[in-house]
Amino acid sequence: MLGVGLIILFRKQRLLTNALTTLTTSLTIPQYQQFTAWITALTLQLGPTGIIQAASILKNALWNNLCPFFGQLSAWLNVNQGRLTEAGNVANVYRLVNEFLTFNRTKTIVLRVQTELANAGMWTQVRNSAIGNWILFSQYGC
Repeated sequence: MLGVGLIILFRKQRLLTNALTTLTTSLTIPQYQQFTAWITALTLQLGPTGIIQAASILKNALWNNLCPFFGQLSAWLNVNQGRLTEAGNVANVYRLVNEFLTFNRTKTIVLRVQTELANAGMWTQVRNSAIGNWILFSQYGC
């Protein structure tokens, strides 16, 4: 029983590592440079403590909204890990994420982040920063 649990844990870790590797290698050097410039500009606008507070607000909003889904995804992987190939698991996880991350769910999360940043007095700086070139806030009613 312990051996099966370790195998499932190893496979889940490998799946997560593969996903993170794919994500980090999918950005080009100009995209990394643009992201770094955006973070630098936002840090200058909000200050060092402001950017930390904004990151904490973003982390909390994402945690509260995505954690239940990832719990369900983890449970699904526990049940189906041994029955499907790694490619089959990746394809199904991709499908489940696409089914979950609809426009309305994204809008809900963005509006919750906006509310928290507005309560902290940071929404205007974030909205007017270069992040507006990456995230079209007007599409989400912000």
